[in-house]
Amino acid sequence: MINYGMSRRIFLALLAFVVQSGCSGTVRKNDLVGSYVAQRGYGREELNLGADGRYVQKFTPEDSTLSPATSTGNWDFDGKNLELLDAMLVDDFYGELSPKYSEKKHGLSYFTIDTHFQKLAFSTGANSNIKYMKQ
Repeated sequence: MINYGMSRRIFLALLAFVVQSGCSGTVRKNDLVGSYVAQRGYGREELNLGADGRYVQKFTPEDSTLSPATSTGNWDFDGKNLELLDAMLVDDFYGELSPKYSEKKHGLSYFTIDTHFQKLAFSTGANSNIKYMKQ
């Protein structure tokens, strides 16, 4: 005979565990240090955030007739958003490769930090379906 009360309690306990494990709590600046990859339909973007507050951004287009691009600069974390100073914007905000993908955008670029089951990721507000996943 099935004890539905006990089954329900076990199910709720498992659900609480899964939800809790998906929320890693507070993200600190040093948690963000490392390498991230965003796979786009038109290429691959890699971003390395150094402990010294510097970043290296690399973009490799799928189209072999286009040149790869690299950018460096400073990064910071305001407790909610990753901030890159003078980063390349490879996306044209319509999901396509920008004709100026290799040029730095002067000023700050903001990325929203997210966690997916203990794994850090971030995305842009303009094209949030592209996730930069920590490697």
